[in-house]
Amino acid sequence: MTDAHEQHLQRIKDAFCRDVDTKYRKGQEEHGGNLWQKPRMLENALEEILDLAVYLYTLKEQQDGTARKPYDQNQAEAVEFTCTRCRMTKVQTHYDGGLICFGCATKPDEPDY
Repeated sequence: MTDAHEQHLQRIKDAFCRDVDTKYRKGQEEHGGNLWQKPRMLENALEEILDLAVYLYTLKEQQDGTARKPYDQNQAEAVEFTCTRCRMTKVQTHYDGGLICFGCATKPDEPDY
């Protein structure tokens, strides 16, 4: 490993140690008790992994420029056809190009033209 690699590794280790110390102390303050005696550790860890995956995929969308804006009814283009769920005839396009019904506020499976 080069000096640059060693310096990079040291920065990672320093940041990790600092952050884990801060996180542990915050968790202890918020939750108390003895972590090593806490039940359901595996389930909690799996939940945290799922949260991490959601954060990472969202970050990837943000960096790729593919993150979608929240749905804005005022900017939706109206399309008329009958919703297969509530039978209402006024349906609008959703922000992602899908459809959402004004009547039942759900995405119709297949429009009845």
